[in-house]
Amino acid sequence: MIMNRHIIRHNMEFSDPMKYWQLDKNKLPLAITDKFYDDAIYQADDLFSKRKHNLFVNNCHHHVAMVLNNIKYKGRSDWTPFKVVLNLVIHGHFVSWKYFFVLYGPFLFILLLFVFLAVAF
Repeated sequence: MIMNRHIIRHNMEFSDPMKYWQLDKNKLPLAITDKFYDDAIYQADDLFSKRKHNLFVNNCHHHVAMVLNNIKYKGRSDWTPFKVVLNLVIHGHFVSWKYFFVLYGPFLFILLLFVFLAVAF
């Protein structure tokens, strides 16, 4: 299991980001400033740079959940990695079509293979 204690910016450990979730500015607290938003990210960066993280615990989804809690996105402070992933699946956009096929291509191939075999036999 890969574990490290630093935040990687340009050479991702597991893969490049495939999807992003554009936050709705209307769901941020009214008093939030750019500095407050940046400070929330820096605070999470500082904490996560001191922790071991891997694919299952303390990963990028935990980091994002902490930032969302810090800024009280949607007036909530109960963001979890599961909620981040769920919102990414529901509201996320693929970085490019390439990543759609990278993510869903194997599943679609196997599904089409089963359909073909079911129809053929």
